[in-house]
Amino acid sequence: MWVVRESLRLLEKIAIAFGVALVIAAIWAAISEHGFVHDFRNTCLLVGAFSLVMAAIGRNTQFERRLD
Repeated sequence: MWVVRESLRLLEKIAIAFGVALVIAAIWAAISEHGFVHDFRNTCLLVGAFSLVMAAIGRNTQFERRLD
């Protein structure tokens, strides 16, 4: 049962990241000279890179304690 729960949590996080990338790309495309597809691709890469960096930091770090 925990596999299903964790899979749903992962899908939820991916959906949230996709939504954030979509909103940022729409705003970025409105103010830049590039098209939406170009800006969306770059935004997805940036959101993915930030997600990897946050995952590499891990849990129970000084950064996380400071946020509480």
